[in-house]
Amino acid sequence: KDEFKKFQKMKEKSREDFMALFDPVGMELNKEWIIKWNLSGMEGPVSIKFLRILNANGVVIGLMRTDVPRSCNDLIGVYKQFSRINHSCSSNVIQDWKKETPHKIEV
Repeated sequence: KDEFKKFQKMKEKSREDFMALFDPVGMELNKEWIIKWNLSGMEGPVSIKFLRILNANGVVIGLMRTDVPRSCNDLIGVYKQFSRINHSCSSNVIQDWKKETPHKIEV
């Protein structure tokens, strides 16, 4: 919910850029997801589209371990250019986080 409130406070151009990122239409909210991620009250079309885009394009910020599951407390960032890079299961890029700049992705 906090992310959507922050999104609503962004400049219009930034909101437009965000909403133009990949949107996996069809990945809609269901009751289980609403409960798991505490999303009660976020069933409107704009907030649902926001959540789809955030889920599809967001990256966990900082070091990520494969033995620790993701949670709703993870710090997630959406980067306009990074979202356009092929980061599939057989990607052609590698991302890394540097201690000196923990909020900056090195690709």
